[in-house]
Amino acid sequence: MLPSEKLRWPASDPPTTEATIQPHRLLIIAATARPYIGGTISFLRGLLATLDRSRFEPHLLFLEDGPLVAEFSQAFPDLPVAVIPTGPTRQVWKTARAIVALRRYIRRHEIELILSNEAKTHIFGGWAGRPECWYSHSASPRPTPIDRLMNFVPTRQAITHGTYTAAQMSLYYHRPVEIIPIGLDPGRALQDRRPELTRDYSIPLDAPLVTLVGLLMPWKGQEYFIQAAARLATEFPTARFLIVGEAPFENCRDYAADLKRLSQELGLDERLFFLGHRADSIDLMAASDIVVNASTMPEPFGMVLLEAMLAGRPVVATRAGGPLEIVVEGETGLLVAAADPAALAQAVGKLLADPARRRAMGQAGRRRLEKHFDLAESTRRLESVLEGVLK
Repeated sequence: MLPSEKLRWPASDPPTTEATIQPHRLLIIAATARPYIGGTISFLRGLLATLDRSRFEPHLLFLEDGPLVAEFSQAFPDLPVAVIPTGPTRQVWKTARAIVALRRYIRRHEIELILSNEAKTHIFGGWAGRPECWYSHSASPRPTPIDRLMNFVPTRQAITHGTYTAAQMSLYYHRPVEIIPIGLDPGRALQDRRPELTRDYSIPLDAPLVTLVGLLMPWKGQEYFIQAAARLATEFPTARFLIVGEAPFENCRDYAADLKRLSQELGLDERLFFLGHRADSIDLMAASDIVVNASTMPEPFGMVLLEAMLAGRPVVATRAGGPLEIVVEGETGLLVAAADPAALAQAVGKLLADPARRRAMGQAGRRRLEKHFDLAESTRRLESVLEGVLK
């Protein structure tokens, strides 16, 4: 028996000679239950799909109500899902009240270990009275007071997904950080969305298709993608462009409206289409020829790039942050300067003009995903860290 394995039996029944080894009760805390496309939610889906139930019995707790509560309950029928609303962390009395409610939940369900999925959840999970691991998905270019507070929140192990994020954390977080890259399931089945795109948007089946997937936020750089599309429209008159994603916050709604207005002003009404939030974004990438990341700030990681590699598609991405760890320049994709529509158009144009190169890059990306970003391997590594904490 491993030292980390814990035996449980009903209090009324004495242990027998062959006591059953029970899985550790793990509480995973997520900040939001809103259905937006984001790496933290994709990570959560993948983790729950591959977590070894003989080693861990997961519970999922959201700090904000929303449609994902029902979605996760339906997707994982054996998963207890709960909500403890917290409100803004700056409202100290609401934070304290939520931590008290969290402690009650932990006692009631005999939780042994907590995995906090992001910074806000770490503030609550760290003070919940159980050993806690903090998985950080973000990398602040300028540490905030909340970032610096992380040093004073109790935790047994901080984890992140790449060397860039770990380096950014080191600017404000002064404890060791374990690096466990996020992965995807190479065996995931993909659906053909080209007939649907032809039906709904009159995109010819053989039209070259370039897609950007991401939240409609200024730092995601959709405006530069639109400007690049306008540059490409003359040289590649049959090419079409997709923007997949929605504005996640009220203060992003104006930006979303500005993007649509820019597309109209540049004459792209019949060439560029806004699809909004799509749960099948990977299928849309598989239906595309090129996937673009145009972020103007360094991506902490770049889950969309992994999804493009899973779909076997080459990527054109900003040369900063996570993409430098994911994309092999000239082999699985091309890297360009941020906020430079001319450079972005030039890189996309090179791949549009060379179908053979596109196919080779897509195949190389798929092989790289299988070797370095396998979901099952990522989960096994995380499970080992969690069991090590319990020791």
